[in-house]
Amino acid sequence: MSNVKIVKLVSGEEIIGKVIEAPQTLTSSQAQGSPLVIQKPAAILLDPRGKMALVDYVPMADKKEITLKAENVMFVYDPVIEVTNAYQKSFGSGIIAASSNILTSLG
Repeated sequence: MSNVKIVKLVSGEEIIGKVIEAPQTLTSSQAQGSPLVIQKPAAILLDPRGKMALVDYVPMADKKEITLKAENVMFVYDPVIEVTNAYQKSFGSGIIAASSNILTSLG
């Protein structure tokens, strides 16, 4: 199971990245609900034809990690394998998982 998740924000944006534990340095007022920390976040963009593009969500940042407040997150879900692979190829380890519909035996 991968830590790569898609996060849907209340703004309508969707971000894909590696979700990790929230830092313990948050004050009690910031800790209302669990904030999400996302490493190497990428915005998911769809063109009118439905083609997907992944772009760096924080292109000017020195450290490729963001913390999202809980009130800005609608939901979090696991991407389909093809989206995970596209993300891993461009932003992650480069390791691509095999799809479940690959032929595994001849005959």
